[in-house]
Amino acid sequence: DFFNSKEIIIDFIKKKKKIMVIGDYDVDGSISTSMLINFFKQINHPYDFYIPDRSLDGYGVSIKLLKKLNKRLAELIIIVDSGSKSHEAIDYLNMLKIKSIIIDHHEISKPFPKSNTLINPKKENKIKNLVNLCASALVYFLIDILQKELNLKISLKLNIFLTALATICDVMPLRGLNRNIVV
Repeated sequence: DFFNSKEIIIDFIKKKKKIMVIGDYDVDGSISTSMLINFFKQINHPYDFYIPDRSLDGYGVSIKLLKKLNKRLAELIIIVDSGSKSHEAIDYLNMLKIKSIIIDHHEISKPFPKSNTLINPKKENKIKNLVNLCASALVYFLIDILQKELNLKISLKLNIFLTALATICDVMPLRGLNRNIVV
């Protein structure tokens, strides 16, 4: 749901409202997080981020993690490289009236978490070429859409390099679009 994600993020940018990114501890999650916060830095937009500690916070986004981050939470949380199975955490954010965007590539099944929008190529599996993209690739495309919509002149050269690194480190199949990203 790139379109809905773009609309929500642009609304927050126009209103100068802080956005929080919650990533994952691995290469793909860290790169996804860094690309988003780098984008927010480049446009001088308020942000915060958190990369969970696997042994202290567990895997993915949980109510326990959100309570730990309570004072840091923004009105929009972007969850990258996890979240496709974080039903309770998303319900908790909804209860707090906090908007959420999930950008993930892991297995997903219905019912989907009730986030405001969910970008996961496995969600409906309509475009076979996109099914094997890692979260960083999805974030790369979202940033590209945002910068075009906002008429920005931001170089994405570093992002494509980082996306290639994440694609390799996450052991994504090197065919189709992934091959183009890496080669």
